[in-house]
Amino acid sequence: MFGLFACWWPLSLAEPGFRGFAVTTAGISAIFLAVSAGRAGYRVLATLGLLLGIAGTVLCAWSLSAYQWPDTVPAAPTLTSLTAPESEAITPLVPVEARVIPPIEGANIATTPDGQLRANLRHVVFSLGAGLSGAQQFGRLPAQLFIAEDRMIYTETATFSKLPPDMDLGYAPSADGQHFSIRVSDALSGIAVSLNSADGLVVDE
Repeated sequence: MFGLFACWWPLSLAEPGFRGFAVTTAGISAIFLAVSAGRAGYRVLATLGLLLGIAGTVLCAWSLSAYQWPDTVPAAPTLTSLTAPESEAITPLVPVEARVIPPIEGANIATTPDGQLRANLRHVVFSLGAGLSGAQQFGRLPAQLFIAEDRMIYTETATFSKLPPDMDLGYAPSADGQHFSIRVSDALSGIAVSLNSADGLVVDE
């Protein structure tokens, strides 16, 4: 019991402070009681108490050292840090206003970074949509689109427009192969423009 208490306390959410000295004493007491139990013939209980007492003493000493010298000793583990799920790293989005966005070739010229970004996205959507509509008239829509190293969008039988390096592409044909939807988004801000050939609507997201 002394060993369990000595292990549990430094892992709990309580601040170490002066109470940590009492817990360290509990760990040392567990060691002495374990030695006495071993001499009395309770070897299993003695081994368990000895291990818990040593572990509790080490944890308490670590916790107290981190409490006294936080700049030099790393923080001791707690129940919170041991059981908390790992959080995925989230890449912060870069505001459009903080960037210089040049117009891509063929796109309309806008006076604001946000407007120019949307003009660039629309141009890519219109160009790719026109290419896919042409492919649809001369055969079946491709099952998927590929992006080459030079950012050219292509299929096994055709080549379409080029995707700028700061944009991502989503493409999905309908089940009957008669229509398609595409979505071109800015990788840094998340702003996107989509097109559905079924209704011909271009949507700013």
